Amino acid sequence: MGCCAVQSPFDLLAKGLLEAGLSPACDVSLQVPVTPDTRYADAVVMPRPEAAALLASRGLLGRLGMAPAVIEPFSRAPDERDVHLCVARASLLRAERGIAFALWVIAPRAPQRVIEGWRLHRARGEPRGVWCGASPLAPSMVETSALPRTRDTLLLRLMGRDAVFRDALRDVTALPEDAWERAFVPRLILRVRRSLRRMGADGTPVEEWMRFAEIDPEADALIDSLLAAQEARGRAEGEARGRAEGEARGRADALRVSVLAMCEVLDVALDNARRASIAAAGGDELAAMLDTLRRTRALP
Repeated sequence: MGCCAVQSPFDLLAKGLLEAGLSPACDVSLQVPVTPDTRYADAVVMPRPEAAALLASRGLLGRLGMAPAVIEPFSRAPDERDVHLCVARASLLRAERGIAFALWVIAPRAPQRVIEGWRLHRARGEPRGVWCGASPLAPSMVETSALPRTRDTLLLRLMGRDAVFRDALRDVTALPEDAWERAFVPRLILRVRRSLRRMGADGTPVEEWMRFAEIDPEADALIDSLLAAQEARGRAEGEARGRAEGEARGRADALRVSVLAMCEVLDVALDNARRASIAAAGGDELAAMLDTLRRTRALP
């Protein structure tokens, strides 16, 4: 991905995870042009001084964002040329902006030739799968297939492939209902699934997106359960309020919360007129909206 301009589903998910996971604490820029070349750095991260505690609470990804960094995710193992191009982009940005950007390459595995060529070593104090160079100008790597299966590594493992990706999805479904990751992971996954369905119809080469961990029926079921859990949470919150206000009003409140939750999960745009319509709708009308959302993923 780091050397590819095509916006594959892997691009969308990896950049979405980087932006959503770090933007509350960092200024995150995507597809940053690097002059004089026309190539792009996938993500440039600038931590905000007041957000150190927030970054510390966001696991391994948060620690990657604690210093200015260029982050380059790959859907496949990069070769030496790929890493050299990442270093070139980071070096040009360092020279242009006068900032000592770290360089993080995220990939399913760290090839031995890259490890030996750059004299990378296991990062002290970090989980297995994290590699650093002796020089601050050298690339560092996160090897998603080697990361331990913990919440600390969850967002990085969602950038992995095959079993690593599916296990990460299972771990998302097992998170507490109030987990901060739930605020954006389901929506990102849904967008990726939509992109996978569109691929091929618009002429995008199949090999570009087949590098990404295929969302197979097992992963599809995990994604659906995650979306259903968010919908159920919204319904439960509405029902809890409804018990104190009467059965009819409680049913409408529960359905209204569910409609809004499903719109959020499905990324359905709501203008002021549509929000007003949902706010004024009765129980039966809201039930019809929810049914349409489930069937068509759009409002009537």
